[in-house]
Amino acid sequence: MSENQLVKALAVVVGGTTIAQILNFLMQPFVTRLYTPAQFGMFGMFSSGVSILLIIVTLSYEESVIVAENTECAQKLFFGTIFVVLIATVMIAMTVFAGKNLIVSVLHVKDGKWLYFLPISAGIYGIYNLLVAYNYRLEMHRDIAVSAIVRTFALGMMQCALAFCGMGYLGLVIGYVLSLFFGCASLAKNLIHSNIRKANIVLRDISREMMQYKRFPLYQLPANFINHFTSEISVFAIGILYTADTLGIYALVNRVLSMPISMISEVLRQLIMRKLSLHDMDLRQSRLYMYKLVMVIAIIWIIPLAVLLLWGEAIFVLVFGSAWQGIGKFIRVMAGLYCIRFIVYPLTGIAVVNQKQKKLLGFQILQMTGVIVCSVLAYAFQFSVFYYLMIQSITLSVIYVLQGITCIRILGRK
Repeated sequence: MSENQLVKALAVVVGGTTIAQILNFLMQPFVTRLYTPAQFGMFGMFSSGVSILLIIVTLSYEESVIVAENTECAQKLFFGTIFVVLIATVMIAMTVFAGKNLIVSVLHVKDGKWLYFLPISAGIYGIYNLLVAYNYRLEMHRDIAVSAIVRTFALGMMQCALAFCGMGYLGLVIGYVLSLFFGCASLAKNLIHSNIRKANIVLRDISREMMQYKRFPLYQLPANFINHFTSEISVFAIGILYTADTLGIYALVNRVLSMPISMISEVLRQLIMRKLSLHDMDLRQSRLYMYKLVMVIAIIWIIPLAVLLLWGEAIFVLVFGSAWQGIGKFIRVMAGLYCIRFIVYPLTGIAVVNQKQKKLLGFQILQMTGVIVCSVLAYAFQFSVFYYLMIQSITLSVIYVLQGITCIRILGRK
């Protein structure tokens, strides 16, 4: 793929993701008026569980499909990963059914019906990510973008429709599962037109190929798991320590504040990686480029941050409904952290280009440790949710700042 083709492919995928995120935001005011904060809290715990289990069901093998040496290797890895997903899904289902009462007791939830949807959701999501990887392999970037939009639209429509069926929070859960089916269906058609249906699949060959790419479950899996676990552990901590309403409000604020990171920061990260990989700047120019970029990113966030701090609750209540009163305190405590994440995340591209992933893994472990320590302290000393979020935000902000400084300093050693 040429440089221009790479840029166009990146633009298509990022554009589709951005449209999906905007569509998701536009549909949220309808969904939040049909479900209560407590119901959103239960759904938040479910989606966080899926996010963590998703890493386990694929063992990160889906990434190997993209980088496989040739098409035959990719096909073997594809079928091997499907087998891994099926086995993992069955094992998770057995664990959930056997330990449901214990899980409900530990998580302090009144209704554990959502647990039954965890295995199938993680399994389908794993297949979806595998299909995305194979479509990347086929260079079907437009279809990947369309699938993200289809999933988001199906999610909003299904959750709204199921709200009128009197299913409570399960409407959110089932809508989530059905949206994954739609996403898979939109990508699976390319398998029919590819040579994968003509592949000569031998179990021994699949096993040999998966052993050759064992570095993904050995090294990439721990990094991905730590990253997802760190992002989702706060949801379980708040669900255990506080009420379902509190968890629902936190989940909504977290989702809204995370959107700029997933939409804009990812584009900036790709831009940094692409710029550095061209090797068209010396050390001084590279550092000056990064300092300017950091300033631009910070300026982008100044006005939204000020608006959130001053009128955040009024805006959220106006957009998402009167049931979300009291959300302003959460915004004021959390907004600063997300501002710092928005600035630092693009800089991690520096470490990736210079093959310093171990440093990123170290900071991920540090972030996970910080969240766990804050959660334990909140449990031991019975902190209020706002004090808990405040000390966690300060802790993670310091770690993110150190991570950003480290990434910039890497330029001096290249």
